[in-house]
Amino acid sequence: MTLPAAFLKRIKRQVTARDHDYFAVTAPGLERLCAQELARLDPSPTDLKITNGGVAFRGRLTTLYLANLHLRTATRVRMRLTTFKATRFDQISRRLADLPWELFLWRNQACEIQVSTRHSRLYHREAIAEQVEDSMAGRLTAHGQVSEDASATQYLHIRLDQDTATLSLDSSGPALYKRGFKTQGARAPLRETLAAAILIWAGFQPGRPLVDPLCGGGTFSLEAALMALEIPPGMKRNFAFEGWPAFRLNHWRHLRRTARSGERATSRPQIFASDREADVCSALRSEIERHGLAEAVTVSCSDFNILRPEDLPQGPLGLAKGLIVLNPPYGVRLGSPHAAHREIAAMGRHLRTHWKGWRAAVILPKPSLASHFGRPLTLRPLRHGGLELRLMIAQLP
Repeated sequence: MTLPAAFLKRIKRQVTARDHDYFAVTAPGLERLCAQELARLDPSPTDLKITNGGVAFRGRLTTLYLANLHLRTATRVRMRLTTFKATRFDQISRRLADLPWELFLWRNQACEIQVSTRHSRLYHREAIAEQVEDSMAGRLTAHGQVSEDASATQYLHIRLDQDTATLSLDSSGPALYKRGFKTQGARAPLRETLAAAILIWAGFQPGRPLVDPLCGGGTFSLEAALMALEIPPGMKRNFAFEGWPAFRLNHWRHLRRTARSGERATSRPQIFASDREADVCSALRSEIERHGLAEAVTVSCSDFNILRPEDLPQGPLGLAKGLIVLNPPYGVRLGSPHAAHREIAAMGRHLRTHWKGWRAAVILPKPSLASHFGRPLTLRPLRHGGLELRLMIAQLP
């Protein structure tokens, strides 16, 4: 597809050669971890600012691409197109009339508009969306370019907060916790972003053992494998920005090749996943082999209540003490809080008896249950599946 030279010059001058404002959306409580990840990007973004629900930052398009590719704790990344005051509907259409929509969207591209409002005089979401859509359609009809490959839907988000409107373009597409490494389901699945955060908070160190004895869909094990092998979490998926007029495939391929060159190998598995359900273990083992992660993860079918460190595959010098992570069943998965508490108490006794010296990270429905695991190092609030939970990190005595 050949685009007009004048249009390509505008793309370069106004989009690719400029810094832009971005916002990495996170689950509550993950903002600081996300900021730390952003600071480690190369080139690193500027003007990092942690706010409720995410991290604002600035950078070139390259920085945006790298954020999507490398961030483990972000849910999505948005490009902020404009911010303005709006107390009347006509102010929205007037302020967006001169926005160069054609530099960000194709004329023949499907686009959905998402609206959120808070403490603003304008709160009718459909009316707000109509103002944005009319402005966008008019400008694209007059100045937009047509793409032969504009099948993917793009998403705009306009947020009105205390009469200030912020218009953003989603660069991620499907949420970033959809890594592309896991296809099998599980009951009460843990999102990959939350699993990554738990591993970081618990002090997971690549090269030291990680045991995931209630693995289910294998989220902890797969996330730990990506971290241990230094595989970017976005390596197996596509992103919305690949459908933008400013996207250049050769540049993106270069960034991916550079990221892949940083991947490392391991001499033997250090991540041990297990579950008492044979079909669950078989599905996880297939996923691990399909994605080439068998050098980092081994899967066995066993009951956690009888599993001991000596049952794990040993190296020539034995097995060093490491981290054990548990997302035990609670609530509806066991039928009653009493049954959940009884099982969690049994898990605590088992860990204290047979896993001495290991560090444990356990998701608990109530903070009082932490007493079953010894002396907690940390009790951190956690939201999972709409429930208010606690992440307990303890050094087992």
